Amino acid sequence: MAKATLSSIVRFKPNLITFLRFIMILASAQFYQADFVLTSAGITMISVILDYVDGMVARKYSQCTFFGEGLDWITDLTTTIVVCQWLTSL
Repeated sequence: MAKATLSSIVRFKPNLITFLRFIMILASAQFYQADFVLTSAGITMISVILDYVDGMVARKYSQCTFFGEGLDWITDLTTTIVVCQWLTSL
């Protein structure tokens, strides 16, 4: 099996899903700041579902990588920060 390069790892399906999740959570934070709370909550819920999906896709296609784990961790941390922001403003 050929060794995967960084450019090919970035294009793995689970990593693309995680990039999408990261963009979605940043958009969710912006919607929350603009007082579109329900839109923000909906985007966050979709992002959480995609978090589950990207793990399944990574295992199904054997595309589990250290890069993907780190990217997923950063996205999960960003999601946690956004949710904590909501909770502190209640």
